[in-house]
Amino acid sequence: MSAAPAVAQSNNSAAQSAASSGAAQSTASITQSTGVQQGQPTVTNNTGEYLIAGAATQAAMNGLTTTGFTANKAAYQDAQNAASCGNPWCAAGWMAANAVEQNIANGAYAANVAAAPVLGTALNVAAAASALNSAKGTLQQIQSMTGVQQGQAAGSTNTQQALAQTTAQTGVQQGQSATAASTDTSYTSAADAQQNALGAAAQQNQNAAVIAAQAGLAGLSAEYSRNAANQIASYDNAQAQSTGDPTWTQAAGIAQNEVDQQQGLYDYQQNIQSQAIATGNATAAQENALSPSIGSTLNTAAQNAAANQSSTTLQNIGAQTGVPQGQ
Repeated sequence: MSAAPAVAQSNNSAAQSAASSGAAQSTASITQSTGVQQGQPTVTNNTGEYLIAGAATQAAMNGLTTTGFTANKAAYQDAQNAASCGNPWCAAGWMAANAVEQNIANGAYAANVAAAPVLGTALNVAAAASALNSAKGTLQQIQSMTGVQQGQAAGSTNTQQALAQTTAQTGVQQGQSATAASTDTSYTSAADAQQNALGAAAQQNQNAAVIAAQAGLAGLSAEYSRNAANQIASYDNAQAQSTGDPTWTQAAGIAQNEVDQQQGLYDYQQNIQSQAIATGNATAAQENALSPSIGSTLNTAAQNAAANQSSTTLQNIGAQTGVPQGQ
């Protein structure tokens, strides 16, 4: 969480640098293609608002993810402790601790799911505000460089009104007269699949911990029963040898049969526990591997969204003016 502001500032600086470089190249290309000197010597942009808007929610979601992951690990350890107990009371205590950690993990997961729409709304609002501020700054620069009054000086509240005013004041038709809201959801949806995979791995990890604990308790119970039956069989065999009474021999056989059955149950539960522990270790490794890739996916999506938006804008200008625009 403490790293979130620094990450946002770094992304902001990188975005401004990229915007400045791209705008300079586009302006030079338009000048060369049309023979008309292009303005905007100082690029106006407000990308920081967009990048910072979701930082708090993203930081909270990262914290929730860490909390859930830590709780799952603790629950898994509690389950292992329960399985290694020497008596049912000890195991019951560890299983109670396991239940507490599971509740924490489930709560963190639910809070993360609830925070996702909040993050999307924050980014949409910030993007709209950024577009309006950028349009205002651009129109002011055009006015200062050309001496021609530009729109958005008489109470206009959105880009469409500003362009209409500029058209009326200059006699030059302005593009993008029917400004549409951005429908690019690639940034907010880019990591959905990976986040779903992380959630699935966490759930599987939690399930494996429960299964391991249950199998451990069942195996412990079978072990106690086997030992008790074994002691009974030994006693009955000793009585049969000392008395010669066949009834003791028969009783010893019954007890030995119980020993064999409980041994089979013990082996079966041990196998289940071993498989569950292996699954828990594998899913924990999967969670550790997925976390960094989500951040990388979001960065890539943000870059692609910016490139697509720039390309669309230049295509609109070219279509409305008849002059191909560079990039």
